[in-house]
Amino acid sequence: MPVLLNDKRILPAPMVTFGKTPQFADDGSVIGADYTVRFEGTILQNKGNPIATNGASFSSSLSADGWTSTQTPDDDPYHNVGTSDLLISTITKIEQLRNLVSPASGIKVEIVGFNHDQGLKFYGDLRQFDVSPDGMWAKPASYTMEFGCNNFIGPAISGLFPEGSTEDGFNYYVSSVKESWSIQEGDRVIVSTGDFNDIHKTYTISHSVDSKGKRAYNSSGVVEFEPWQQASGYVINEIGLGTGNMPTSLLLGLVDYYVIDRKISESVDKFGGTYAVEETFTYLPTGQLPTYMAYEECSINIENTEGVLKNVAIQGTITGAETGVSTTGINRYTNASNYFGLVSSTLYNRVRQNSGLTWIHPMAKSSTVGRSPNAGQITYAYNYDNRPPNLIPGSVSEDIKVSDTFPGQLFSSTPVIGRSQAILSYLGSRSSYKRSLSISLFMAEIQQDWSYGDVDSSGVWAGVTESGLRDIFIHRKPSLLQSPSFEKIFQSVNPANESGVVKSKVFYDEPQESFDVKTGAYSYSINWTFERE
Repeated sequence: MPVLLNDKRILPAPMVTFGKTPQFADDGSVIGADYTVRFEGTILQNKGNPIATNGASFSSSLSADGWTSTQTPDDDPYHNVGTSDLLISTITKIEQLRNLVSPASGIKVEIVGFNHDQGLKFYGDLRQFDVSPDGMWAKPASYTMEFGCNNFIGPAISGLFPEGSTEDGFNYYVSSVKESWSIQEGDRVIVSTGDFNDIHKTYTISHSVDSKGKRAYNSSGVVEFEPWQQASGYVINEIGLGTGNMPTSLLLGLVDYYVIDRKISESVDKFGGTYAVEETFTYLPTGQLPTYMAYEECSINIENTEGVLKNVAIQGTITGAETGVSTTGINRYTNASNYFGLVSSTLYNRVRQNSGLTWIHPMAKSSTVGRSPNAGQITYAYNYDNRPPNLIPGSVSEDIKVSDTFPGQLFSSTPVIGRSQAILSYLGSRSSYKRSLSISLFMAEIQQDWSYGDVDSSGVWAGVTESGLRDIFIHRKPSLLQSPSFEKIFQSVNPANESGVVKSKVFYDEPQESFDVKTGAYSYSINWTFERE
């Protein structure tokens, strides 16, 4: 049978052994096939191709000519090699064959019909080349060549399979593949933003896949994809990453879950032809999740101080989750920020439900929020107490005091020379009733309505106007903005509204008022002097 190596006919044509070995994964599925073609031929010293040439220096060469016109070996031209040149003829022909299949990769092998171009054709790799010692190389010497391949230039039967493929039609050429899954309960929990007591487990999923690729040539003898790339394609496209092919889990079998926090580790061994991916996920139960994915660690501390006021502190750390199973999921900080936007409105309810107190003031005394975009974290700390409700809208803290001074006896004190103490004389009358009201408060976000306009680089408000300042300093005083509330407090304390007081005998001193427009600190005081019936 005509045999060609890299477009050179080998004569005499060797005997050919063809083998196919399917390759299986551990579960029994076929992932590939290894093809071998073994030549068992004979080197003739004075015939065949390579051609021995006896000249000034003995050599051999390969001819691309077909030579033969019949199927008989008698057509082979005679090389006219003398008896003393038989050994060197064998050696030079071996060397020509060695050179023909060097460097042992991408060798074009063709086994075709005598008068046909179609046949078994492939680009493969030389796996073995042996020459036997029979005849001591001075007589016809036997040799073997073994080639391995993974696909073929084309089928001998037109249309049986595409060029550069096989009868199996593999999309990628691999020799081994492994896949493993691990599912376990996670250390973290998910806290519902709406209910501090609604806490759910999380689960950690680990998925590892590795594959070993093979070299495959296209119909032109070009390696389009290296073995590690063949392995990569098989892992990504045949097995698939993500949780789409995750096996049924005992832990996750009772409820649907949502995937977050995917992390990928990729390993490539170019010379070993291997590709491996390890990915981990966090699974959360669907239907129980906050709108935005994040982990939250929260604690509440209750401080019992002297008196009736109790301090309650709530603090926590929110760590955003990486959502989605692609590389374009919502980032951690965005999830943490959105989650905090929801949870911040529920902190008061958490404190009220877990403090053990019947009343907690809904406005925090103080709050601190820390943001770390790089870590995807937001920390918070809010301090509440059970102080009474506010009376002035917009105030953060209030201190309202009412003091009464009751009448006392009026007397004279007359010092006398030589007497150890003054002479005290009752005047037959008493002092007046007195009452004072003082209001101290701190207004929240007093600057929220300011329109700064032009501010220079040194921080000076260059564009401020006189009317603008007047509006800030005078017109935005709490007593004007919240005059109904101030009036209500004033009238509740005013002695003129109290029974038993002579209405026409109620007098007050000049009220005093101060307002720090930058800090929002405000104070008001007034004193009454009055007479009772």
